[in-house]
Amino acid sequence: MDLLTEGLGTGGPLILSGLRAGGGSGGQGSGLGLVTGGLGFGGSLLVRALSLGGVTPDQASSYTLSGPDSAAVGVPSAPFRVTPVGGAYTGTITPHATTVAGTFTPTSLIWAGTSDAKTFIFTPSGAATGTISTTASRALGTDPTAVAFTASVPVVGHPRKFVFRRHRTAR
Repeated sequence: MDLLTEGLGTGGPLILSGLRAGGGSGGQGSGLGLVTGGLGFGGSLLVRALSLGGVTPDQASSYTLSGPDSAAVGVPSAPFRVTPVGGAYTGTITPHATTVAGTFTPTSLIWAGTSDAKTFIFTPSGAATGTISTTASRALGTDPTAVAFTASVPVVGHPRKFVFRRHRTAR
C-alpha cells in the first residue's frame, strides 16, 4: 500500500491513523510506502499505529554463547547455552569445534520467531585443546567469542596406597 500526499500546501497537520499493510502469501508484508512531497512550510505528518504485516518490530540483533571449558573424552559435556539478544529470532545457529574432534547434539539449533535460550552438548572423541564457536544463518551481527575448551583422557580408578608392615614372629 502506498500513500501519496502531495500539494497539501501550508497549514495544519496531516494525521494518518491505523495504517496496516496486509500480509501477502507466506506471511510476507506487501510493504507500505509513504511519500510526503510538498507538505509545504509549517505542515507536519503524524503517523499513528503503523503496522507492517510479516514484520516483527523487536528482532534479535546479536546472540550469546556460554558453556563449559572442558569434558573428558567420550563423555558428553555440560550444556552450552545460546541466547538471542534484543528480541525474537528466526534462523539457525550451528556449533563448530576448532582443533578438538567430537560430535554435537543437536547438530544445529533452530528458532522460529522466539528468543528462548537453547542448548547443545559436545562429546569430544580425542584429547585436545581448542575452541567451541557458533555461526548464525540469518546473521545476528558478529558471532560471539568462542569458548576455550579442553578434552582430556578420563582418569579410570584411583591409585591405591599399599602399606607393607613386617610382622614379628615369636622365636
